[in-house]
Amino acid sequence: YAELVSGYKAQLAWNYICENSKLLKLPEKEYQETYDTMLDSARTNAQSKDMSLEDYVKSLGYDSLDDYYAYLEDKSENICYEDMILYYIVRRENINYTDEYYDEQILAMVEEYQISDLSAAEDFLDYYYGIENVREEVRMKYAQEWIADNAKVKDDVHTVYDNNLNGGK
Repeated sequence: YAELVSGYKAQLAWNYICENSKLLKLPEKEYQETYDTMLDSARTNAQSKDMSLEDYVKSLGYDSLDDYYAYLEDKSENICYEDMILYYIVRRENINYTDEYYDEQILAMVEEYQISDLSAAEDFLDYYYGIENVREEVRMKYAQEWIADNAKVKDDVHTVYDNNLNGGK
């Protein structure tokens, strides 16, 4: 139950931060990289199913490729927006994880592959994702947890629905 409440508080805090932040300029390079990565992933999935991209996106529920491209544009923009907010907070608050936290996260990332040796886990993640990307992922996860831990959110799950956090719903 405590983990559920903690996750809920983290999501509310993050939503509140995003709703009350303003991005002055979208980082074009990161936006394009995000868009291209998601499109490449869709193409790979379509190819693995012996489908055209158009048939694949229709199987996902989109009416046309243009609708899917519009979705990718919105999704890429939102990802960049949230990443920029998170990067700002990390820099501003000088957030860094401990070695123990890093080790725990690395082992958790490879748990499904039954890798329990830290060095082997790092080698595996480095091969598939690049170790710098993995370190950045751990740092961002730590930052999100830090934000939730430092947010002023009510502890009582019944009163956490206040007007400041979810618009009075």
